[in-house]
Order: sequence, then C-alpha cells, then structure tokens
Amino acid sequence: MRVLFAVSPGIGHLFPTIPLAWALRAAGHEVLVATAAESVEAAVRAGLPAVDTAPPDAIAAIFGAATGPPDERARRMSERGRRIAEAGHEVHELLLRTFGEVSAVTAARTAEVARRWRPDLVVHSRLQGAGLAVASALGVPAVEHGFNLQSEPDLAARFLPHLEQAYHRVGTPPALPPRRAVIHVAPPR
Repeated sequence: MRVLFAVSPGIGHLFPTIPLAWALRAAGHEVLVATAAESVEAAVRAGLPAVDTAPPDAIAAIFGAATGPPDERARRMSERGRRIAEAGHEVHELLLRTFGEVSAVTAARTAEVARRWRPDLVVHSRLQGAGLAVASALGVPAVEHGFNLQSEPDLAARFLPHLEQAYHRVGTPPALPPRRAVIHVAPPR
C-alpha cells in the first residue's frame, strides 16, 4: 500500500507522524511525506522520503516570520499564543484561518505529487487541509493524525469552510472524503 503523509509545516506537526510512517514502512508499505519549510529536511533526517509542497518563502510570509524586528515578531507570536490558549480544547478560529492559507499554498503541489505517485491512503496532520482535498480528489481514504493535546472530533467539519482555496487548487469541490478516520496522540476527553 502507498501512504501519502500530508503534513503541515512545523516540526511539532511532523514529529508525531514519524512513528506511524516508520511503522508502515516496517510493515512493507511505501510512504512519502508531503510537507513544507523546515519540515522537509526534518522528514529526510528522520529517514523518510519527502517532497516540498510550498513555493520558497510562502510559509514564512503566512506566519509573518520574515517581517519586522525580532521584538515585534516575538510580540505578535505571544499575542497569537495567548488567543490560542484562551480557546482551551477547541482549535481557535485564528488557527483554522491561518492553516487554511497554508493548505491553499501547499494544495497544488501536494495534488501534483499525489496524482503522479497514486497513494492508496492519505494521512494528514489535523491542520493540513491539502491532505483532505487530495484524498477527496483521488477518492481514497483520509486519516487525520493529531499532534497535540487538543482533540476535537469534529475539527475537519469546522475546518472545511477555510479550505475553499485548497480544494479549488486541487480541482475538486469542498467536501470531506467519505472514508475518514482520526487517530490522535491525546487521551480521550
């Protein structure tokens, strides 16, 4: 079986998926990681084949990492963190909007790779909507892989309105894949 891991850029999104990717490889399956920014090199250093799905500097532009003096960037990150923490167990709308943008930026290249490689399954980090869009377009099952202590069972449905551009770039109407599952590193609530 071929399994495409569509992972949001960010080490904290990638690292929790590595044990499953290696378990699948050890069981004889083919694995390919589709991610962006520093996560591409991190996946390769973890011994996994990986492809970059974002244009240069696109991810940094979304997160504002490339603009402003260090103290201003730190202030923005602190404010963003405060708003996210106040949301508690539910994923904050700010994250859904932001990762909707990330998903849009990475969707076309993720789809291009997937159409060539033809996976049987797409495992996607919970905030990587390009994985949902690609699974829908290819008609393959999607597995959402959690990466932190926020476990929200209906996250994909809440995320879908933020994924219109990602689905458009993949060439399919926004709809959740009919065959979906969720695995999570967090204990059940």
